[in-house]
Amino acid sequence: LSEANVLRTLFGLYELTKEDEQLFVSIQEIAKQTKLAEVQVKDAIEYIPVQIKETEEGLLYHIQGSYMIVPALLKMILVDVIYC
Repeated sequence: LSEANVLRTLFGLYELTKEDEQLFVSIQEIAKQTKLAEVQVKDAIEYIPVQIKETEEGLLYHIQGSYMIVPALLKMILVDVIYC
């Protein structure tokens, strides 16, 4: 498993759900957002603290509450490193 895939999955899930605490998304939506294969997203999501909602369409995911800040902090650090 690639750590890069975990980060891409984390950031993809964050981008899809950051505006709505109640929004849960599918593996397919995350794969489309990240341009990863669904199997890569499924493997990577195991390493991310997520809430899972079961629906008739399948499993849906959202980053667990207090962990939503992690991608935002990582982005701030990355921007700071790039522009300093």
